[in-house]
Amino acid sequence: MEVEPLRSRYDVGLSLIQRCQTEGDITALISEYLIVYADFGFRSGAGGGWTGIGRGRAYRFYFNNWPQDWLERYTEHQAFFDDPIIEEAQRRMTPFLWSEIFPRGTLSASANTLLQMAYDYGWTDGLVIPVHGPAGYQGVVSLAAQRPLDLSASDISLLWVMSLALHARCRTTPGLGESSSVRPQLTARELECMRWVASGKTDWEIAQLVAISASTVHFHVERVKKRLGTSSRTEATALLVLHGAL
Repeated sequence: MEVEPLRSRYDVGLSLIQRCQTEGDITALISEYLIVYADFGFRSGAGGGWTGIGRGRAYRFYFNNWPQDWLERYTEHQAFFDDPIIEEAQRRMTPFLWSEIFPRGTLSASANTLLQMAYDYGWTDGLVIPVHGPAGYQGVVSLAAQRPLDLSASDISLLWVMSLALHARCRTTPGLGESSSVRPQLTARELECMRWVASGKTDWEIAQLVAISASTVHFHVERVKKRLGTSSRTEATALLVLHGAL
């Protein structure tokens, strides 16, 4: 599918936003998104989410079409854990361009090294859309260009809403993408209990809501924690949110 300039790309973008609510084929939606963002000057992009901080982060990437040789460099440097784009996305609510946020020479040594590696590879600029969700969920859609960008406020707004709509749809699609943790396989009762845990209910309150004993609720929650390899309810809830189970 080719996207004509000006009005038609906005029409396609708005259609994509609407279909993220109803379309059954997530692969087709991602493919269309990649075509639309290329029309704005971007070559590559990725979208995903994570919970936790530093090297304790658990992450899940829903789509990623960065060039393989760039991915190998990025992975070799374990850049995800020190990436200034990731750090900045955690502090912001609105989209930002690399060129607006990262003047050269103003960051830490490791951040400057990574950005210089990106510029040396040929990336000229990028657009980052932060995502924030429940239970400490953090996410991002990161787009990169190899030519100068000329984006209007309307361009950025459309890319922002498109990215959020696609990201939300991706997160709730079971098994989509690559993850640093195993997708949880829980029983219906375990999920029911954890949904109430996520809303802040105690074992006693959950017991009244689902008509079982508080000790049985506690058993289900502890079993979930064990299955997920977590030490707290908060961490277990965060992982379930990351995988779209809550």
